[in-house]
Amino acid sequence: MSHPKNGNYHRTTIVLYHDKPPVVVTPAVADVALNVLKGESVIALFSEDRSREEWGSVEGRLLEVGTEYEQPAIRIEERTSRSPVWCRIPEGVRDRIAGEANFKDVWEHQRVLVRGKIVYDKDGSIKRVYADDVSRIIPRQMTIHDIHDPNFTEGMKTTEYLDKLEDGDLGR
Repeated sequence: MSHPKNGNYHRTTIVLYHDKPPVVVTPAVADVALNVLKGESVIALFSEDRSREEWGSVEGRLLEVGTEYEQPAIRIEERTSRSPVWCRIPEGVRDRIAGEANFKDVWEHQRVLVRGKIVYDKDGSIKRVYADDVSRIIPRQMTIHDIHDPNFTEGMKTTEYLDKLEDGDLGR
């Protein structure tokens, strides 16, 4: 079993079998499991209110510059869900963003990282972001030579390395 060292136990990973994926237990999973053991309706458990607010970042492609509820905002397509999300831009950040961006960023759906307060709705989807910062994500041009590492397997043949990796014997 493993968990973060900082005392914030947001997940526990349990390895039961080396040939099976580990079991990851989060507080939400633990709550559902306890309620199932108590005999509560599984349907009711999955219809729980998952609305919340968290500080973090959201990556997406820039779709639109406009306003949301009369507040300056950008709308992005969130990277994992592909859902459109409005991100309100505070006064202190507006001028900097406006000075760095142009129409081409919207037309080309520039990748951005939005940091701030993320608001989730009842089903756990991102509803909006109150941005503290917005930055472009500039892709780096990479070649195979940039990532090639002839010592990656520490001199082992590929099959030997993969066997040790699967058995958890690397670094021993």
